Amino acid sequence: MLKCSRSSSKSRVQPSVTCAFKRGCGADYVEMLVTSEDFRALALSLPNVQAATSLGNEEFRVAGATFATLGSPDVTRAVIKLSPQDQAQFVALAPNAFSAVPGGSGARGSTRVRLAAVEAPILRRALAAACRKALAGSQLESRSTRASPVRG
Repeated sequence: MLKCSRSSSKSRVQPSVTCAFKRGCGADYVEMLVTSEDFRALALSLPNVQAATSLGNEEFRVAGATFATLGSPDVTRAVIKLSPQDQAQFVALAPNAFSAVPGGSGARGSTRVRLAAVEAPILRRALAAACRKALAGSQLESRSTRASPVRG
C-alpha cells in the first residue's frame, strides 16, 4: 500500500516512488508490500464480493464462484483464478510475486501470489481480473441452465 514517508512507521518499506497522491505536500511516498489483511481488504473492496471459510482457508466469491483463496498454504500466500492470458501477463509483470500453480489447474490460470513480493496496485488489478473471470463464468453457467430445455 502507498504510505506517506512522514508517518512514523516505515516497516516493509521499499525505496521512495513518485507521489501517487499528487497532494503537493512535499513528502515522498513509499511503496508498502501487501499483508494478508491488505489482501482481504482489496478483495472485499470489489463489488459484490463475499468472504467464506473453507478447509481453514479464506475464500473470496462473487455470484457464488470462488476467485481467490487466502492462506494457501499459509497466510503469506494466496491463489487467484485468472485466465491463462491474464496469468501470463501478471507472471511477466511481477515474476517474484506471481507463479502458476503446478499441474492442470495452473495451466487453466490458477496462480500463486506471494504477498510479500507484490505491490498493492498490481494485486488489485489481478484480483479484479480474477473476479471478472469468475463473474463471467457464473453468468454463462446460469444462462445455459435457463436455456436448456426440460426433457421428460
